[in-house]
Amino acid sequence: MKMNMMIRNWHINLGAMLAIPVVVVCVTAILMAHNQALDLRNIPLNLAWLPGYQTGQQNVSEMEVRSTLTTSDHRYYIGTRFGLWELKDNQLVEISDVPEVEIRSIKETSQGIILASRNGVWLNENEHWKKIYRGEAWEVESLPNQHLRIATKKKGFMESDDQGRHWHPLKAINSLPYVLPKGAPQEEMNLGRLILDLHTGRAWFGKQWAWVWIDILAAILAFIALSGLWLKGVTYSRKRSSQ
Repeated sequence: MKMNMMIRNWHINLGAMLAIPVVVVCVTAILMAHNQALDLRNIPLNLAWLPGYQTGQQNVSEMEVRSTLTTSDHRYYIGTRFGLWELKDNQLVEISDVPEVEIRSIKETSQGIILASRNGVWLNENEHWKKIYRGEAWEVESLPNQHLRIATKKKGFMESDDQGRHWHPLKAINSLPYVLPKGAPQEEMNLGRLILDLHTGRAWFGKQWAWVWIDILAAILAFIALSGLWLKGVTYSRKRSSQ
C-alpha cells in the first residue's frame, strides 16, 4: 500500500514538474506535423530574447554551408543555413539585404548574381539585391538569351525571359510522367532515417498521413501531463483542507 502511494506521489510530482515542457513538446509536434499546410516556415519572428537564439561568435564549420561562389571579379560568396556572407579581407561580412534564411544555390549570370533560397530567388544588380521570385526555390540556372530557370518546391521548374519580372511554368518538363517500380523505396534508406520515420510515424502511415500518429500521441501525452498537474492540485487541496 505504501509502495502504491509512493509511486502515485512520484507520478503526481513529476507530472506537475514536467507538465509545461511536455505540453510545449506536444503542441509543437502537432504544429510540425501540419507545418506545410499552415506554411509556418514563412512567418517571420524575432526570437533574440530566447536564450537558445542568442548570437555569438562561431566558426565557419558551424554555419552549415549550403553553397559557394567565386565570381569573375574574384568576389567570394558563402551561402549558409543562416543567410548569405561575403569574404572580404579575410573576414566574413553578412549580406543584410538578403534574409537570414537557407541559401541553397548561388550562380553568376549575365544579369548579375542570382541565388535560390528558402525565402525566394534573389538577384544582385549594381550591388543591390532584389527578390525576383517569392516562392521557395532549390536551384537556379542561367540560359542563353538571358533566360533564367529555377527549380521550385511547389511549382516545379519555372522560367523567365525578363530578368525575373514574370515567371511561367516549364510545362515540357513539369508534365513528364514517371513511375517508380512497385515496392521500391522512394528515398535512400538507412538506420538513422528508419529511426526518424518510426519516431514521426511515417514508417507506419506514410508521409501523407504521418500527422495522424503525431496528433494522437501528442494529445495523449498532453493529457497525461495535464492530468498529473490536476492530480497534484487535488492532492494539495486535500492536504490543506485536512489541516
